[in-house]
Amino acid sequence: MKTLILIFLGFTLFFDCFGQKYEVWVKTSGSNTNVKANFRFSNDSILMVYSNASLLSTSKEKCFQWDDVSALEIRNKNKHLIGQLLGFGVGLTAGLIVSSSLKKSADDKNWGTAFLLPFVTGSLTGVGILAGHLFTCGKIVIPLNGKKANEKNRLLRNIIK
Repeated sequence: MKTLILIFLGFTLFFDCFGQKYEVWVKTSGSNTNVKANFRFSNDSILMVYSNASLLSTSKEKCFQWDDVSALEIRNKNKHLIGQLLGFGVGLTAGLIVSSSLKKSADDKNWGTAFLLPFVTGSLTGVGILAGHLFTCGKIVIPLNGKKANEKNRLLRNIIK
């Protein structure tokens, strides 16, 4: 049963990584902070983004006029998820290899090693996820100052393609 649950969870995570989802950070000329959201739509006059839904709130859409947008950062969310998933797999494999080698070298009376094995596997898995996150967390910065609305939209579209 555990195997079926792990296989189902693995397939769910793997197939969640496909499809193009982009995270965007929008900075407007009247604000000093960036708005983090997911890309929905853009044309020559507006940029539409939406926030992630949670248990307590629904997804909210925001529209920005291209004339108000001064800077834009974008990241492919799916490449980021795939990097974390690959890091999880590599970290888990390394943890299991180290744990099995510690089991072989430990005596039956050595209780300290028996309690150490789950921590070794868990910590190497965490390091793998962190490494996958760090390798794929880069954002593309699109400076938009001094450009017209249709040029801003064209720059965004070229990066998405």
